[in-house]
Amino acid sequence: MQNARAANEKLAGIQAESEKVLREAREKQAEILKEAAETRNAIVAEAKSQAAEEGAKLLAEAKKQIQVEKANALLDIRSQVADISMQVAEKLVGRELEKSEGTDLLHQRHP
Repeated sequence: MQNARAANEKLAGIQAESEKVLREAREKQAEILKEAAETRNAIVAEAKSQAAEEGAKLLAEAKKQIQVEKANALLDIRSQVADISMQVAEKLVGRELEKSEGTDLLHQRHP
């Protein structure tokens, strides 16, 4: 009878130890899952931040390129206007003009 009682006590001790180990494992599992969720959230936040930063850089570069192309187009238009003005002036004057002469004539007519 004493052996049975000792066996029951040993069994109860083993069950208590098993429950303790199981409880600790569940706590550890919950901690690991929490850390994984925090890590995932940090990675997602960093990716969003990098994407926003990259998008801003691309937008800035596109705006810069647009300004460069606009400036080049304006230079081209000015050059074409100057050429057309020279052609018109040559027809009005009746002879071919050097660029410096055309510029002088334009300034004389429109100071």
